Amino acid sequence: MSRDKAEVRSAGRKARVGLSTQQREQATDAVRRHLNHLLQVRSIETVGLYSAMGSELGLEGFALDCQEAGATLVWPRVNGPDQLVFHVLEGPEGLVPGWQGILEPPVDAPIFDPAELDLLLVPGVCFDRNGGRLGQGGGYYDRILAMLSRVHVVGVAFEVQVIERVPMGPLDVPVRGLVTEGGYQDL
Repeated sequence: MSRDKAEVRSAGRKARVGLSTQQREQATDAVRRHLNHLLQVRSIETVGLYSAMGSELGLEGFALDCQEAGATLVWPRVNGPDQLVFHVLEGPEGLVPGWQGILEPPVDAPIFDPAELDLLLVPGVCFDRNGGRLGQGGGYYDRILAMLSRVHVVGVAFEVQVIERVPMGPLDVPVRGLVTEGGYQDL
């Protein structure tokens, strides 16, 4: 890992952790509103979500909104080193502790091909307004994103995680949209 990425990751985590409870709640509510608008204006039937880890912005409320809208919800599960497998699950209440304590779908939940998603929401430590995304460093999402040419992939973050330029390597895959409490934008 480059020193540049390590420094940016550290600063991004610090900024995210530094948010007050009130700031986090207000931002999460705003992101939920922006995502609901996106759900209404696009033809979205299948949504890939993630379970927030640590101080990441959570999507539980939006998952409930998707359920009410009749969308199929799909969640990632770590399946061995370096591999995410996506599973259909009706809602966040069915998630179970998995890899590193992250809530994941149970292993027996139906598998779903992520290339068939209409929308995939991905976490990150930092993003930029050109689609740059810096994740936790394991490359799990980058390997999946590299195979998803037709899926609308949207980064989800707090505004404090958006920086001028994310250092990108040859294996890093940009996102096609970004949503923060400040709004949604196609990239």
